[in-house]
Amino acid sequence: MGSPLLAKTSQTDASIIREVSDADAAPVHTVSLFYGWVIVAVGFIVQGICLGTHYISSLLVQPLRLAFQTTNASVLFFSSSAVMFGVAVLSPVWGWLLPKITLRKAIAIAIAAVSAGYTGLGFATQLWHIGVLYAVFFSTGMALSTLATNTLINNWFILRRGRALGIAAAGISTVGFIVPPLAGWSLQHWGLQITCFVMGVGSALLILPVAGLTIDLPEQKHLHPDGISQRSVVTHRDDDGPTWSLRDLFRDRRFWLIVVLGSGCYCVVSVLVINLVSIATANHFSGEQAALLVSCVAACGVIGKLSFGVLYETMRRRLMVRIPVLCLFVACLLLITSHGYVSMLIASAATGLAMGANALIPPMLAGQFFGRHTFTLSLGVINPFLTMSLVLILPVFGGLFDQFGSYQPGLLLLIVLLAIVVIVTPLLPERASSTH
Repeated sequence: MGSPLLAKTSQTDASIIREVSDADAAPVHTVSLFYGWVIVAVGFIVQGICLGTHYISSLLVQPLRLAFQTTNASVLFFSSSAVMFGVAVLSPVWGWLLPKITLRKAIAIAIAAVSAGYTGLGFATQLWHIGVLYAVFFSTGMALSTLATNTLINNWFILRRGRALGIAAAGISTVGFIVPPLAGWSLQHWGLQITCFVMGVGSALLILPVAGLTIDLPEQKHLHPDGISQRSVVTHRDDDGPTWSLRDLFRDRRFWLIVVLGSGCYCVVSVLVINLVSIATANHFSGEQAALLVSCVAACGVIGKLSFGVLYETMRRRLMVRIPVLCLFVACLLLITSHGYVSMLIASAATGLAMGANALIPPMLAGQFFGRHTFTLSLGVINPFLTMSLVLILPVFGGLFDQFGSYQPGLLLLIVLLAIVVIVTPLLPERASSTH
């Protein structure tokens, strides 16, 4: 008798949509104005608010340092380190709680948490207040918005899931491209308190309209995923399989493959983005030139999410993973071998494309492997591994620079991580065959 775990694997290994025979049904057609694209717009806005606004974090370091008469290291510890720790802890918690509440409520909570975080920053009187705001409120917004929006799109799309995830995730880079210049101007003219208060109130004003547009499932509007007519197509949904337990996930090799492959590229992308300005400064480029590199990463991140989102819908899984690896290898190689500004621009563009491509891989694979019922739990457990891998690699990268006085050893370490991803990638099962 086959094991229950293998039975679950066979039921959720792929989303299969097959045509009904010509004798039984009319040709396939879709709803012209599918509400799922409104859901994608909701995801775009929510991820922009809860994740994209954190592009201004670097702008807040100096105002917070001056406000509390402390060091940059202390501010970074109570902000960036606190939020990474909070996301790592809260992601699995929300992954467990999310199926017990509606996604509409989850999105409202996520935006409210970010709104409270920014408002609180303007009124904080102690440095530890900053730590609480980042570790509790901002991390709740980041973790919950990621899980809720990806779950929404996983519910509403099967065939077009890649492009839907890409468009929604593009909200992060879009807001990250627009908001920092406005926030910088506001900090200079109005100061920290008013800037944070405006961002907090502005976020709060979007809670009701965005939550009001959120519908958890297409069936609640008498629709079907992708807007496909049920009369024309029999849909073998991801959620037709049973719900996986946490123990089942930990025993499944594919779960750990997503963790390893996702962590490798996530670490390399994050380390490059975090240190890009420092690398440019070390190569004697101006602050304006360094800022342009960051903008290039953000813009190419949008392009990567949109373009690879479409390509991933039909692409084989191993090739999906190899695309960001190739982009990151090019970026690291250019940063090691060349110190010209054009090379740094190309490296920044490659990093942005990889960032966009890699951001879609964990939710795409989790949806294909574990189905709709277990999607939230699986992604909630995967995310802490990604965050903690970055927490581990960042000090190593910084320590190599401190020891050798050059970024080249750290960049070589990143290439080693990419090599590990290349070695592990063949273990990833390819897309199961399906009939259309």
